[in-house]
Amino acid sequence: VTPYSQYIAWLEAQDVEEAASYWKEYLLGYDQQTSIPTGKAGAKADGEQFEHVLCDLGKDLTGRMEMVAKQYHVTANTLLQTAWGLLLQKYNGSDDAVFGGVVSGRPAEISGIENMVGLFINTIPIRIRSQAEDTFADLIRANQQQALASQDYETYPLYEIQALTEQKQDLINHIIVFENYPVEEQVEQLGEGAASDFVISNAGMIEQTNYDFNLVVMPQEAMKIRFEYNAKLYDREAVERTQGHLIQLLEQVVANPNIRVQELDVLSE
Repeated sequence: VTPYSQYIAWLEAQDVEEAASYWKEYLLGYDQQTSIPTGKAGAKADGEQFEHVLCDLGKDLTGRMEMVAKQYHVTANTLLQTAWGLLLQKYNGSDDAVFGGVVSGRPAEISGIENMVGLFINTIPIRIRSQAEDTFADLIRANQQQALASQDYETYPLYEIQALTEQKQDLINHIIVFENYPVEEQVEQLGEGAASDFVISNAGMIEQTNYDFNLVVMPQEAMKIRFEYNAKLYDREAVERTQGHLIQLLEQVVANPNIRVQELDVLSE
């Protein structure tokens, strides 16, 4: 196995001033906070009690999202992040939204990085900006280019990025995680062929973040999004409403990727 020390050596060779300059420029002019409706007016998080709402996008919508992503040469992650950013803009009456995105942090230039054991994960800000005349197709293309540019600097620590801003640790208040380990598929494969008498039951995992709201995306044939929230701060009905708004928005943009941002409506009939 390639030793983790090779990654540390690579990390120490990175130009931190260039990274700081990139993130400062990336967040230039962003002077607000992006919030999600809690459903509890004036609620302050007194401790934490995490609950979740599981949203199943279904095979049909997932398939149409993948078709649009391929058509415009973007990833499903970029498409979903852009839609989420537009929903946040609607909630905040703004054309600018920032949230956290979790990156795997494994630089492709290190040989054997995919088999290396160690901590690589990082959270970086994702900024979605729009103008009324922009189409969804315009935005996903622009955001894909921006994501590629950010890749070179995604190992720069979040606390350093936050220090560059006036919001400091209040820069982001929730994160989106695109899970990329196909656990269910691995388990299903175990059931085929020689290992058919080998059964895994009651498997589970617990993850915790420092945020009161998380979107965990599971990219399967029917994509699932797990809305994890601190129930002491967020009301379940508000989270379910947010889920409905996101699906409504996704349905509109995959039906017509050239729809203008100002024409998007998050409310169903």
